[in-house]
Amino acid sequence: MAKQQSDDARGASRFLFLGNRLWLDFLNTHIKQDGEWVDLLDRFADLVHWLVEARVLDDIEAQEALRRWPNSPEQAQILAQARSFRAVLRAAVENITRAQPITGEVVSAINGILRNHCRSLELTFAGDKLTSQYVGAITEPLHLLAPIAESAAQALSGDDIALTRKCENPTCVLHFHDTTKNHTRRWCSMETCGNRMKAAAHYARVRVKDETENPSATAGDAKPSS
Repeated sequence: MAKQQSDDARGASRFLFLGNRLWLDFLNTHIKQDGEWVDLLDRFADLVHWLVEARVLDDIEAQEALRRWPNSPEQAQILAQARSFRAVLRAAVENITRAQPITGEVVSAINGILRNHCRSLELTFAGDKLTSQYVGAITEPLHLLAPIAESAAQALSGDDIALTRKCENPTCVLHFHDTTKNHTRRWCSMETCGNRMKAAAHYARVRVKDETENPSATAGDAKPSS
């Protein structure tokens, strides 16, 4: 497993790490801006950089991946596999948020990648503390996606799958795992959708109050009939 980056490094990223689960952060690389879909994984290098920032790869492993698959056709194929798997995960999370069962297609896709997992989890000492890390060489494209598939498998088979949620902003497509104490998280981020939706709700309440208390003002705004 890659060495952890500082919070400052993540904060400066163009990727969104707010899902609290690796598979949801991967899903959140396909977002909407101004009503249009935007793919943050535009190139193979973007996928590798995301894996570094997601703490799946370290810098040395990232450079090895870029060296191992230097050709555009190879990179395009790997990127297509990643996007296809991401689409499967989106179907899964949409089923979860609609309280619908997970399909066999989703299970097969996840298992297909898990069978290509090249790493094993080992305990190691970090100073006087124990930490766990994956060890094993990445030699095939699907090896890059195996930790994401593992994260999805653990989530889908877990008891807290109902805590996988979509941001309540109807125009937002981001998902997250609610880790708050009372499980009351509603937004992908308070700094974006949370504040925006609260401001909209406040504006709506003020407008209703004004219309109730000053009906003549509302009527005066209406255009006279011809």
